[in-house]
Amino acid sequence: MHRTFRKMKKIFLIFNIFLIGHLSAGPEEAIKKFFRDFNNEDILAINKNSDSPFIYIMGKNIVLEEKYSDAINFNGLKKDGWSYSKINTSKVLYNDDDTSMVQVNFSRFDKDNQIILTGDVTYLLVNKDGNWKLKGGFSPNLATLGNE
Repeated sequence: MHRTFRKMKKIFLIFNIFLIGHLSAGPEEAIKKFFRDFNNEDILAINKNSDSPFIYIMGKNIVLEEKYSDAINFNGLKKDGWSYSKINTSKVLYNDDDTSMVQVNFSRFDKDNQIILTGDVTYLLVNKDGNWKLKGGFSPNLATLGNE
């Protein structure tokens, strides 16, 4: 009976490890969370959910910063009319245990809910201790991060 209990305990432990690994948020969920944090201008959450250093390549413009928050300027975005951003579509282009690439089409809206920009960006994510973190973004022509 004691031996059966130990076997059941091992099976339960293996099952829990497997289940936890599959219940953690995936790359697309990490992108959705990033957009929520971005819209809330939550710098701490954005930095927690992105990896360091962070790189953004927009056309020929390359931005390499220690933290994502160093690359973004919410006051500058607001000056350009930004109020919030919304994901239109997302698609996982590549995914393995350590890295993922997610293509996102999104729009930026003003306070009157009018679209001021629609763009495409492909995000590179890395899996750190079971958590997907944004490592970089690649866009053919994203206009601004608010720093211009």
